[in-house]
Amino acid sequence: MITEVLAVLGSRAEAKKQRFAMTADAELSIHSDPRLLKAILINLVNNSIKFSPENKEIRVIATRDADTVKITVSDQGIGIPADQITRLFRIDSPFKRKGTNNEPGTGLGLIMCQEYVTLLGGSIRAESTEGTGSNFVINLPL
Repeated sequence: MITEVLAVLGSRAEAKKQRFAMTADAELSIHSDPRLLKAILINLVNNSIKFSPENKEIRVIATRDADTVKITVSDQGIGIPADQITRLFRIDSPFKRKGTNNEPGTGLGLIMCQEYVTLLGGSIRAESTEGTGSNFVINLPL
């Protein structure tokens, strides 16, 4: 599924001269709703493209972590100010920001991701350093 998502978004990354890296055990599988999981991954990778400048790498890493699958979407983008991290998944005050090429951002995609991850019985969190990049980490039950 990760390969499919990267293929769907490949032209957007190429337009910004970005490259993808993927690390996932080929034997790793998860019993989940594929439509929801794909929507989550598309949104997170799309955000990484949007908020990363040219010539940067976007990584998707999937590993088994105890009784969960841990999926991390990582970028070398503009990052998120520390005082704004708590707003990322809140519908009452979404964090809105333009991408590195002035692409629009509504803040609603991350709220959707959180809702979908919750429906799948998992969790999502953001780790970011302004000016360095962001990691979005999803844990889903096997």
